Amino acid sequence: MDYMQHRNAAEKMLTDHNALMSGICCNRRWIYELCELGMPRFGELATRLRELRSALVSHFHDEEAFSAALRDSGAKVVLNHDLEKTHQELLQRLDVMISRLQSPHEQFSGWHAAIAEVETLVTDICNHENMEMDGLKKSLLPEPG
Repeated sequence: MDYMQHRNAAEKMLTDHNALMSGICCNRRWIYELCELGMPRFGELATRLRELRSALVSHFHDEEAFSAALRDSGAKVVLNHDLEKTHQELLQRLDVMISRLQSPHEQFSGWHAAIAEVETLVTDICNHENMEMDGLKKSLLPEPG
């Protein structure tokens, strides 16, 4: 992978990352508004998390392909070497959360308990993504010397 290919792929991932974070922020605002109104919506939250999962699957695929292309070209790999494992773990946690939110049985002690668990998971996803994006940004800087 030459520098321009690297730059174009990295910039696309950064753009996708920004769109992903924007979607997460939108969902956090929606959750906050529901909490303020006292209107729990477990099913709708599950639907929103399914949409987030779909976006993550695509984004994770692009990250993994980018990392593999770097590795194959002999270039410095800027993303975590356990990328696929970490991505699968996050998606599995999301699947469990979605399933629990859709369950007809009470899986949480209440709406606020559900929101706290969702927020922990979403924070973990955001931290993971921000760490990856920091690595990508650094890879776009010219090498010293």
